[in-house]
Amino acid sequence: MLRMALQNLLRKKSRTILAMLALIIGVMTIISLISITEGVKGRVTDVVSQMKGIVVTQEDVFMPTLSRLETSDINKIESIPGVSVAAPRIVGQIMLLKEGEKRSMTAQPFSIYGLDPAKEALTKKGSLPTGGTILRGRALKSGDTKAVVLDEDTAKDEKKLVGSKIELGGNKYTVVGLAEAVGGAGRMAVVPISEARDILEVPTDKITGIYVETNNPEDDKKIARLIEAKIDDSSAQTTEDFAQQLMGMLSNIDAFLWVISTISIVVGGLGIINTMLMSVRERKKEFGVLKAIGWTQENILQLVMYESILIGILGGIIGVTLGWIAVQIAKPLLGISIMTVTPSLAIQATLFAIIVGVIGGIYPAWETSRLDPIKAMSDR
Repeated sequence: MLRMALQNLLRKKSRTILAMLALIIGVMTIISLISITEGVKGRVTDVVSQMKGIVVTQEDVFMPTLSRLETSDINKIESIPGVSVAAPRIVGQIMLLKEGEKRSMTAQPFSIYGLDPAKEALTKKGSLPTGGTILRGRALKSGDTKAVVLDEDTAKDEKKLVGSKIELGGNKYTVVGLAEAVGGAGRMAVVPISEARDILEVPTDKITGIYVETNNPEDDKKIARLIEAKIDDSSAQTTEDFAQQLMGMLSNIDAFLWVISTISIVVGGLGIINTMLMSVRERKKEFGVLKAIGWTQENILQLVMYESILIGILGGIIGVTLGWIAVQIAKPLLGISIMTVTPSLAIQATLFAIIVGVIGGIYPAWETSRLDPIKAMSDR
């Protein structure tokens, strides 16, 4: 019966393709949009696995780049028993322009991480803000000026090697190291904290955040509360707390994106209903003959449902394939290297398409199964 259902769909190829089209577009939309949040989730997991500490920022600030703490807060935190190191951070974004360009519509956001090399060297995670390793060259060291470490993806995009020059904030910086592209930082440049002040125009008495490590990671939550009590208007979160918050926010974004994608899928379901109704009405005589030779209502219902389910399966598989191709094309064009099509995402999108195929076939199958064989064969 499955072979017969497939043959029925192949009889009217153009109509079958039109029925699948909205379904394919919906699945492509799911894959393309959700791949971004899936990628971010993967990067957050990478960061948390490598970093066990506390991130201190200004309270009630939506983005870390908008946070402002006092430089003197570093000494206050280091005086808390159990704190092993408090490393200051200045984080922000600039638009990275091509060589010689003053302004460009193609410029992309570029993260600047200002670190104190001496303090970072004392941390368990190493010299990079998101963990990872230096692949070529070296990390920043105390006394460096106009020096920068780039992540490997940025270095590849900008065609930079160790020893190359790159313009940041109107000044030339020498690339001293290339870092593993790990964590959720995306395109980034790591510079000495004094250089970050100049690039991002942060006053000398201000920093955007502090990364804190403790002697005993099990005390992180307790020390985070002590930091909040000691530093006015501060928010101290363990990396695990921060990851959970971010994962929750990404889940909400996922739900919103699924709703948007569902609109296309629903249109696809309507297309399946329309196609199957037209198909079964054109084949009334055929179904009448099948009933006359002994097919039951259940057999007819099963045949039509098989056809709609096959449309869902084919639409899902084609949509996932085209979505994956779209993601591979979009990554270099949009500079969003974190886009990831996970197996679970592909399976979810395909199952969603199959469910829509099932729902889309219920009414046409029910209507067809109720046909009177004599009337059906006499219709012209």
